Amino acid sequence: MVFGTWYGFLTQQGVEPSVQKQLHEALAQAVADPAVKQAIARTGLVVQPRTQEEFRQFLKDETQKLADLLKVDGVKITID
Repeated sequence: MVFGTWYGFLTQQGVEPSVQKQLHEALAQAVADPAVKQAIARTGLVVQPRTQEEFRQFLKDETQKLADLLKVDGVKITID
């Protein structure tokens, strides 16, 4: 299994869909700005814009991968 570091923007539960849409559009516009893209690229990060549904599915998939890993006999997770 391969895991990587990722970043995303989340809101608390109950935020109106219209507000979520507005935030999503503003963030998408910000990361599309050439100056922002360049600044992010300098850090070594790669921006992968997703729709809200795509990100929701990504989170579900990542959660499932971790849950499956924890079910494997003898697997231990340590943090150094």
